[in-house]
Amino acid sequence: MALVYLDVSALYLRWDDALAAVPIPDAEREVELLELDGHDVFVVGSRPEAAAPWAARLRHADEPTADVSRQTPAWLIVGDRNRCVPTRTAGLSTVLVGGGPAPRTGGGRCDMEVTDLHGAVLAVIGGASVASNRGVPANPRASGAVSR
Repeated sequence: MALVYLDVSALYLRWDDALAAVPIPDAEREVELLELDGHDVFVVGSRPEAAAPWAARLRHADEPTADVSRQTPAWLIVGDRNRCVPTRTAGLSTVLVGGGPAPRTGGGRCDMEVTDLHGAVLAVIGGASVASNRGVPANPRASGAVSR
């Protein structure tokens, strides 16, 4: 149905930069929900296997832009607002997990903000479902409805 790119920043809890990354406890279950719904799931960035061994089975992508087109809906789920900016491309919607203070400039803006990884998964599943029922692209950027 859609390509889903999980940036490693969305797979970890972070309390302090000085502490080691701790994987989100339910991350594996959330990835399984995406896969059960028929989405292709990739991990973007450094491989997370050290802290989350289950993630070794995910396909790796250097950047989410290689396979994105207007015909194939794609989502990038990030945990760091700054990861939304360099990945801007037509057909790719960005979802920020955890939110945080909004930037004063236009940089660092994501298409959607959710409180947790489960919210991001529901956004992808819901967006893909609505789009397939209407016969339209599963994200607003693919249709040109959202301009940045």
